[in-house]
Amino acid sequence: MSQKARRWVWNNHDRRCHICGKPVSWDELHISHLVPLAQGGRDVDSNRRPAHAACHNELTRTVDLPAIAKDKRIGKVATTDRTTTKMNGNRRSLYKKKLDGSVVHRNGGCLPSPVGVTAGTPAAPDHPLSIKGRRDA
Repeated sequence: MSQKARRWVWNNHDRRCHICGKPVSWDELHISHLVPLAQGGRDVDSNRRPAHAACHNELTRTVDLPAIAKDKRIGKVATTDRTTTKMNGNRRSLYKKKLDGSVVHRNGGCLPSPVGVTAGTPAAPDHPLSIKGRRDA
C-alpha cells in the first residue's frame, strides 16, 4: 500500500485506532481491514481503518484467524463483488488477450477493428468476421 493511501486512511479516520479508540502515531500505524480479505472483504478505502500494531495483531490473533479457520473447516467460500471480465479467458476460447491489451485470434489472425476505429491490422479476407469473406448462415 502506498504512503499516500496510508496517510489518507490515517487522516480520514481522525488518526485514531478503530479498535481501542486512542490516537495512533505514524510510526505505530497499521492498516486493518474491517472485513478481512480472506473472508471476502475488499481492499478498498471503505474497508480500511487505522490501528495500533499491538491492537491489530491482537484482533487478528483472537478474532480474524479463528473465524477464517472456521470458514475453511465448514467450506465457506469468500465472496467478493469483483468485476468480471467480458472476455472468456480459457484456452479453448478462439481469442486471447495479449499483455499489451490487444485481442488476437488464437490461430494467429488479427481481429477486425470495430466500425469507426482504425486500430490494429484488419482481418484476412477469408476470416469469418471480415466483411468481404463473411459467411452468412
